[in-house]
Amino acid sequence: AYEITYGDWSSDVCSSDLGGIDSDFTIEWLQYMHTDNDFPRIYSIGQYPAQNAVSIEGGVLYLWLNGGIAGSYDLSTLSNGYIEIWLHIVVTRTDSDLIVWAGYSDNTYTKIIGSIVYANAIPTNGLDFYICSENAANTYYNGLISNFRWVTGMSIYGSNPPTYPTSPLVGYNGIKLLIGQGTSLSSQLTDQTGYSTITNTNCTYNAYSGISGYDGSIQFGTI
Repeated sequence: AYEITYGDWSSDVCSSDLGGIDSDFTIEWLQYMHTDNDFPRIYSIGQYPAQNAVSIEGGVLYLWLNGGIAGSYDLSTLSNGYIEIWLHIVVTRTDSDLIVWAGYSDNTYTKIIGSIVYANAIPTNGLDFYICSENAANTYYNGLISNFRWVTGMSIYGSNPPTYPTSPLVGYNGIKLLIGQGTSLSSQLTDQTGYSTITNTNCTYNAYSGISGYDGSIQFGTI
């Protein structure tokens, strides 16, 4: 098993700003997926059917909200695919409009889900928060993750396509989580916001970051 666990992400950390129709948020990360076997999760609050999660299964990215699939997209149809290439994934809501973007370092972005009208609250229900699994067999991601950022109360890019990061992501008002930065495993696993206590299970440091001129990502699996 290769995963990161944050324990109970209580409502004051996560769900209070994932509430009603005016509840904006931005969840994003850089990923370099080495293999796509079974049902890997990029992140998951709780287990199947998750409260809030992204899985990639047989090339199809699924966004799970409130125990159901809110949208999906076949990443294998992207111009450069999704295996062994860095992708910037952004899940965002502006007012009640939910969008998921995927983009490459050349700033080619595709709206892979949305715009979907999704105004429902997305509570954590006191469930554990995992990155790169849901702490269950066949859900372990094999690849690299860097610059995982979770911001509530703010849609950083609005309804516009994001831009591919040229430097490590930074904090904003409303930031709840920022990991996957730095030149050591310790720094990669440090939540820059100070909110979360992280438990690491077998993850290692990798110098490849997905951002030119900057080192470091968290390696999940044995790539």
